[in-house]
Amino acid sequence: DRHLDAGEIVAQVAYANAYLGANPLPHSPERVTNIVFMGMGEPLANYTNTIESIRRMIEEMGISARAITVSTVGFVPGMRKLVAEPWPLNLAVSLHSTIPSERSKLVPINDRYPIDDVIDVAGEYYSAKGRRVSLEWTLIEGENDSDEESIGLARIARLIHAHVNVIALNPTPL
Repeated sequence: DRHLDAGEIVAQVAYANAYLGANPLPHSPERVTNIVFMGMGEPLANYTNTIESIRRMIEEMGISARAITVSTVGFVPGMRKLVAEPWPLNLAVSLHSTIPSERSKLVPINDRYPIDDVIDVAGEYYSAKGRRVSLEWTLIEGENDSDEESIGLARIARLIHAHVNVIALNPTPL
């Protein structure tokens, strides 16, 4: 219904830390060790609150910037701002196709922020931060599993020194 504010975002991490501290499990950390901004919304469309919550996590909670990942579908204005931030955060980009017309079907924001712009900014991020970008790729049979797509993905990954995270699409009953 709305964007979370910075306090609400930080509160989720504080709650998880309190829970882990009060409920120790074997082979489980006592506190949150990694954070990924993703899910039911675009973190970079909520830029001010996302960045303020990251600042609080780093400066007030002592979480390493290298343990924080911001995931985006390719919201180029937010990606550009992220390049200028002082922290070496991890950046993940939900790519899902290298063919512009096909990517637009899977990731409609491609019509507004074309894949070439997304790749350019991801490369700028790598150059500025020295942090490899992760290219997220939900593998969909018959949609983005062709030789053409895999060759395109490999080309982009080499170009910007990126990791590739292939995500199997969960099977669902017909």
